[in-house]
Amino acid sequence: MEAPSVLNLVVSIAILLAWTSYRWFGKLSTNTKGDHFATTDTKPGGLRDVVATLDGSGKDCIVFYGSQTGTAEQFASKLAHKGKTRFGLQTMVADLEEYDFSNLDSISNKFVVFILATYGEGEPTDNAVQFYEFITRDDHTFSKPDPPLQNLKYAAFGLGNNTYEHYNAIVRNTDIALGRLGASRIGDVGEGDDGSGTTEEDFLAWKESFWAALSKRLGLTDRDNVYEPSLSITERAEMSVQAPEPKTVSITTVVEKKAIPSQGHEFFGVTTNYLLALHRSKAGDVSPGDICRTYDIGGPRNRYSGIRVPIHIRQSNFKLPPDSSRPIIMIGPGTGVAPFRGFLQEKDKQARDGVPVGKMLLFFGCRNAQEDFLYKAEFEAYSEALGAGFEFITPFSRQGPKQVYAQHRLRERAAEVNSLLEESGYLYVCGDAANMAREVHSTVEEIIEEQRRVPKSTAQEIVTSLRAAGRYQEDVW
Repeated sequence: MEAPSVLNLVVSIAILLAWTSYRWFGKLSTNTKGDHFATTDTKPGGLRDVVATLDGSGKDCIVFYGSQTGTAEQFASKLAHKGKTRFGLQTMVADLEEYDFSNLDSISNKFVVFILATYGEGEPTDNAVQFYEFITRDDHTFSKPDPPLQNLKYAAFGLGNNTYEHYNAIVRNTDIALGRLGASRIGDVGEGDDGSGTTEEDFLAWKESFWAALSKRLGLTDRDNVYEPSLSITERAEMSVQAPEPKTVSITTVVEKKAIPSQGHEFFGVTTNYLLALHRSKAGDVSPGDICRTYDIGGPRNRYSGIRVPIHIRQSNFKLPPDSSRPIIMIGPGTGVAPFRGFLQEKDKQARDGVPVGKMLLFFGCRNAQEDFLYKAEFEAYSEALGAGFEFITPFSRQGPKQVYAQHRLRERAAEVNSLLEESGYLYVCGDAANMAREVHSTVEEIIEEQRRVPKSTAQEIVTSLRAAGRYQEDVW
């Protein structure tokens, strides 16, 4: 009986060591997220501690955004940048879905700004769902006595459309909830109105009143403008896709040249020649030599001479399913097809590496197959390589007796679209927000209503749940 006892002891020790290693290294790995605040604590599910982030990074202000199309995120970045350059504030911008707010009551000597878009019929954007549900519920578990948020100072700006019934409902309800919990607002709540086309003007007006209120509250004073570059250029003789560098931004200026037979001319993009010629011209060089102000693709490679180009880098709202075998439906008319090229490149690489890839449908619409059928050859190559796993459907709105758009082709494939969604599929929409995105949204609801034989209200609830789960994603403008 001695041998089994020793064996049992060895096995027990091995299990204990394995469990300890998992707990220790697993804990460390949660803090290695590649961003500027990787050393802050994380919460279960990958959510970070907002208080630890502020304290650990030495920030005075955090600007949260709830964005569906990128506008709220852009405004948040502008506000944070202005706070730093104008007043010397230590600011940061943050995605609402990446943080846990259960200890919001522990924030002190800091202030928080919320830039919140209202989506559809009074709904929060996909990345703001968890925060909105948390802050507006009646039962909170804050550790501070009532009112729990009495030390929190905040400001808020909303983006909405006055043609909808629940205009700017998210920022209004958030403001009410924060006030009920004892938080102190700085200035008035701002509201941008996309319905009247004044969102940008509304934001600028609110921003100035906010800075005035903040300066009065905190005793801030303007400082001299200081140029603080956020990007730098490093020349390298050799670069390859086999040697990627995390946290390094690679910028390539490419020229696109495409003949348009019916118009008798060619379409050109921007090339480095053009930028260099503009720079030389501005510097007073009237004889730029062999570098002319043209879109010629042949020219300087990796050449620049003090050229400053304004660049804004925005993280896409789109996220591919973590499970590559999930089916995906992509709807991207016109330039909206751009992100789906990346999707297809990724899926093609996975398929070549032997990774299971789910069914893919791409609805790409344009006016005429002979004029603006972007990336036709590329899509045909993917179709041949991926076989039945990929199909692209092409409505041409100006080619035929009647206008046909993406939503019409979507309806024609109603049974398959519904089946893919029932198989835990993901749906992505990119492009025009004013018409196309709304029509597609309505069409998807109608497809679910008809194919599943459920009431309209149930179909709407299903689409809402798809959005909340990140399975109905939009990047529209």
